[in-house]
Amino acid sequence: MSGFEMAAAASETSLLSSLSFKLPESSQYIQRRRDVVWYPTGSSTVNPQGCNTVRFLLAGSDWLALDELLVEFTIKNNDSSKNLFPNADGDDSGESLNGGPYVWWQRARLFASGELVDDVLYFNHCEHMLRQMMPQHVKYNHDALGYVGIPNYGSAIMLPSNPASTSYIPANSSYTCMFRPMSLGLVRAGKLWPLWASTLQLELTLANTTDCCGTNSGHSSSFELQNIRLRIPTVTLDSQLQDSYQKVLLSGKSFQIATTNWFNQFYALSKGQTDVWIPISRALSRLKLAFAKFDCNFSGDPTRMYYPDFGLSGSQYTNAFHGILDDGDVKTQLQIGSLLFPEIPNEGISEHYRALLQALGLLDSTWKSTSIGGIEFRRFGFVIASLLAKVENGWASGLNLQSGSQLRYQLAGLPASNNLTGMYISLVGDSVTEISEKGCSWYT
Repeated sequence: MSGFEMAAAASETSLLSSLSFKLPESSQYIQRRRDVVWYPTGSSTVNPQGCNTVRFLLAGSDWLALDELLVEFTIKNNDSSKNLFPNADGDDSGESLNGGPYVWWQRARLFASGELVDDVLYFNHCEHMLRQMMPQHVKYNHDALGYVGIPNYGSAIMLPSNPASTSYIPANSSYTCMFRPMSLGLVRAGKLWPLWASTLQLELTLANTTDCCGTNSGHSSSFELQNIRLRIPTVTLDSQLQDSYQKVLLSGKSFQIATTNWFNQFYALSKGQTDVWIPISRALSRLKLAFAKFDCNFSGDPTRMYYPDFGLSGSQYTNAFHGILDDGDVKTQLQIGSLLFPEIPNEGISEHYRALLQALGLLDSTWKSTSIGGIEFRRFGFVIASLLAKVENGWASGLNLQSGSQLRYQLAGLPASNNLTGMYISLVGDSVTEISEKGCSWYT
């Protein structure tokens, strides 16, 4: 018997699922599921001239299905003669429809029993980057919840993640849309939240007008968001199982939920700087990923993610459109203490794209992908990505910054005559939210 035959004979034999006639496991302990709409504690309308923050208090005796949370609102164009263009790519040229309803919000905070458990600054920038990195089919589903424009038969039809031109809301009209806040850790934790043990409060703050909609001549910038509400289902357990959970807390024990949280910061860049070191101050126990994108001085639009030479002659944006292959001069590297990521700086389009695939866990993937393809990466999807975890997709395997190790980006080769004003930097770390009889705690 050969070595292979011996190994095959020693392997464990299992029954094929097609030959098993055992009924699947059921969830009879779920007594009821309700599709609940939650309204703000105060005004359900926000606008740039008045109230710009909306707050929701989530309380009850059931369990909250946070992974299905949707923010829904109606965009009202108050102009009597001009169309309102929600930001999709910064203008209405039909280049791409990459934005969504999240662009209207600049900050999201989540409190549990009064304790802050998530604070996402530059929320719209972070949400957009997350959606651009999604698989293509998932992004299409999210686009359908937001706003989708008319078919575009121009040159942009070449771009697979660009199925439509820019949408607009006619004068004196309104449109209702919704989105799932992907950057909130508890929303992606995959756990039911025990409202009976801890209330939740979600706070959303309206973004600047230039972040929300096009402000070009002939465009409306007069709007308000009306009838803002949340859609979050609740689940009721049978009394026996519910009592068992309550006894856990009464005995002095706690529920612990593993979350992944996004910590966003903005750093200004001075025009003419070609080599830059950007220090980052954030003490995290388990930092596993870092992402960065550039900001342009004529933008303010969270959906712009361009290579740093955008707007210049012979830029990557133009080269990609005309099929010109050019590495560019930009080099990037992340330093944490004495560690360098990568050890040799990323240089050129392919090396930066490899870093993105590695950070997303797609480098060895056969079936999964990201919406940012090769053309998008050079035109409107450029992201500097760094994988910092010791084990890919391994929880709590990131680097500990609590010891005081300095974190900084090292950039070289930026064009001297660029349009850059700064970088949006997102640090991704593993955290723990703990629910006890006394309240909630958040450990980062």
